[in-house]
Amino acid sequence: EEALGLAMRAVRLVPDNPDIEDTMASALIGIGRDADALTHAERAVSLRPDDAGLRFREVEILLALGRHERAAAKLSRAGSLLDRKPAARELHHQSYEELRHAVQQASARAREDM
Repeated sequence: EEALGLAMRAVRLVPDNPDIEDTMASALIGIGRDADALTHAERAVSLRPDDAGLRFREVEILLALGRHERAAAKLSRAGSLLDRKPAARELHHQSYEELRHAVQQASARAREDM
């Protein structure tokens, strides 16, 4: 709760900062407010669209919300970004592969439930 209060204050003091929006998303995830976290994660990505780490947070939240198709689309965009930036690909390769696997599992479970 304290982290959330600090993050909310930072958002008010420094609007349009993707790092603060990401921190806000993280604080909201920590207290189970994933839908609210998604709003801040999307804002962070809109402010810094070439940041794979911000995009990965958005994908994680979408998966937590059960929106696997949208998560897959967002992860595909992040993968395209990494393909254009070799240094970023090396840095984020493991995170990308873990999320790719999680998206595949979520998609398979959704097919089984049909």
